[in-house]
Amino acid sequence: ASAIARCQSFAALAFLAAALGLSAVGGSGGVSQAAHKMGLRLAPVSVRLQEPAQHPHLQLPAELLQALGVAADPAAGQPDLSLPDLVQAAKPAVVTVMTPHGLGSGFIVEKEGLLVTNAHVVESVGVGAIVKIRFADGMEVPAKVLGMNTERDLALVGLPPNPQGWPHVPLAPNGSLVEGQKVVTMGSPLGLPFTVSDGIVSGLGFRGIGMVYRVQITAPISHGNSGGPLFNMKGRGVG
Repeated sequence: ASAIARCQSFAALAFLAAALGLSAVGGSGGVSQAAHKMGLRLAPVSVRLQEPAQHPHLQLPAELLQALGVAADPAAGQPDLSLPDLVQAAKPAVVTVMTPHGLGSGFIVEKEGLLVTNAHVVESVGVGAIVKIRFADGMEVPAKVLGMNTERDLALVGLPPNPQGWPHVPLAPNGSLVEGQKVVTMGSPLGLPFTVSDGIVSGLGFRGIGMVYRVQITAPISHGNSGGPLFNMKGRGVG
């Protein structure tokens, strides 16, 4: 049976970062007031996040995107990776997020250490709490919950400074998924070490409670996969 993954569009991720008072490219001066009105909990941090500008289900030609100042996907003309090559490239940036109450998965999207997971993975400890991050090679480091949006089930976590930069995965532009496309999930299902599964995109659109834009997939996922990444075959995060 297909599983409805909590893979919200990255437009929602950029919106969350702005609403949480995090610095974003082209950021808004009113994000603090917006966050207050929305009742979001904030942590005093400053994180830079590239803000996607496309609507999650629009496919726009590259020429129009360029005219609008929106970067097209640099990987669009590249061939797909083999599954082993994709795993080798992405694995260092896929982590286990551990709290005193349970664990989930996550993935690093910026070399400065910005990490994405699901809000329900860290909701029990709250914004500002310190959680433990375990990498696939067994290394563990502390990290801080920067902010969360429980309605969209998204949370941002910040890793400590790393002079060499943290391994991270690139994100695909919004609107790059189509039904039937092959995708790969990675994470820590049932608390097991790093695990990979693949499938296809079986559905796209606004669905479910709250009518959130979701990516429905056939790749097997289990408890513990929450917060883990969904990749296209070019090795870019799509959810």
